[in-house]
Amino acid sequence: MAILQCNPIANKITLELQEYIKNNRVIKRLAIIYEGKENGQQSYIKNIIRYCNIYNIKYDLWNVKESNLNKDDIFAINQLYDSIMCVKPFNKVTAKLLKDSISIKKDIDDFTDQSDFMSCTAEGVLSILKHYNISTVQNHIVIIGRGEGDKVCNLLSNKIHNATVSKIHSKTSKTMVSKLLSIADVIISATGCKDTLNINNIPSNSKKIIIDIGRGDVGNKLYNYDNLKITPKINGTGLITTQILMKHIIKGQ
Repeated sequence: MAILQCNPIANKITLELQEYIKNNRVIKRLAIIYEGKENGQQSYIKNIIRYCNIYNIKYDLWNVKESNLNKDDIFAINQLYDSIMCVKPFNKVTAKLLKDSISIKKDIDDFTDQSDFMSCTAEGVLSILKHYNISTVQNHIVIIGRGEGDKVCNLLSNKIHNATVSKIHSKTSKTMVSKLLSIADVIISATGCKDTLNINNIPSNSKKIIIDIGRGDVGNKLYNYDNLKITPKINGTGLITTQILMKHIIKGQ
């Protein structure tokens, strides 16, 4: 088994940003909008804040419920901040309010689905494929999960990257799931469900590339397989995603 280390990719972005800051006057202000206090969400927010402090980015936290945000408030936030980060999950009403109101020029993680920026997760997956010279054209890519999975699918299958992509979701039959996983060259799991990929659906003799963007989707025993290439459980794809987020804030691209 080979680990697709994410540190080198994240470190490269870090050095790029440090050089950019060294040569440019960077004054940025970020609005972090969230709802509720789900553990994974709070952990991600803490990580964003950590890197904001490292890069000297000013930030404010906006809890939708506590601040009772309305459309006028969101328009005011559009004017006050250089960048806006919406940290999921949101209920349907809040999600619609934000998607209808946030400036697509400041939506740094494509929450609105029409942002000037790519989804940080999708861009992170692409950076892994490029770094390890994994062809999007020559490999059959299977993506598990909607949400971020859809964004990865749209990016990889566009006319630039031309990937052949199959999607697995909650309504896919067990028979089809087994078939698609068996013929996949690259599996990208975005369910956020522990052990989505395990010894029951990935045979021990499989020669596959597995990218876990759900953070915990890959079962521990798969790391004992000789022929797999997998992103690590610790210091995994989240490292890259956060650095890309910082790049979107600092460089605006």
